[in-house]
Amino acid sequence: MPEKKVFEVHIEQGHKHGAKVVLRGEAGCSDPNVQPGDVVFVLEQRPHKQFKRVGNDLVLEKVRLAWRPVPFSLGQMHAPC
Repeated sequence: MPEKKVFEVHIEQGHKHGAKVVLRGEAGCSDPNVQPGDVVFVLEQRPHKQFKRVGNDLVLEKVRLAWRPVPFSLGQMHAPC
């Protein structure tokens, strides 16, 4: 049975659709006479409900602000003597 392995992949800022992240020598082989290969992750960009990519930036499409008046009191103000 093949060995299971968990990989942690760091995606750098600005990577785009189709970019490759390569983990060199991580594709192990049970034969000690065979050099291990690379594991290659290919990034797939999918549409998002709120964010859109513009160049290297992520732009928030819509912002919903809720405004609610907050009661406050100035009280008595005294001038310094």
